[in-house]
Amino acid sequence: MESIIERTWHARYFSAALFAAGLRHKVQAAAVRSIFTSMVELSDNGDLMRRFVSLSCLRMFMYGEQNEGLSYLPKFRKNGVSMAKARVLDDRPATTHWTHARELQTTYPKIEVEEDRLFIVHSACAIR
Repeated sequence: MESIIERTWHARYFSAALFAAGLRHKVQAAAVRSIFTSMVELSDNGDLMRRFVSLSCLRMFMYGEQNEGLSYLPKFRKNGVSMAKARVLDDRPATTHWTHARELQTTYPKIEVEEDRLFIVHSACAIR
């Protein structure tokens, strides 16, 4: 459990440290290995992916910027699954630390950056 907390704490994802801080209180350590092992196995090698890519209907997989490195994305692309990159804050107000406001606005011009606000109550996401 400690190694998972440590690895999560230093991950590049926006809210990783906050997530890591609460892991001891939210996760039963005895269950972690079997759950993670089965998730990875089903995602990477299991029948789950084959079933998804072989569906006869139109298929789309939406993923966030932080998940661009998922091991199964190339398999989805190869099998004709439409890929959609989620832009969860497009056309929504957002705020960040003032030192990152200009970078946020430049990198994601569709976000309505409100650099003088401390909180955005109706926005469900936080950046940095």
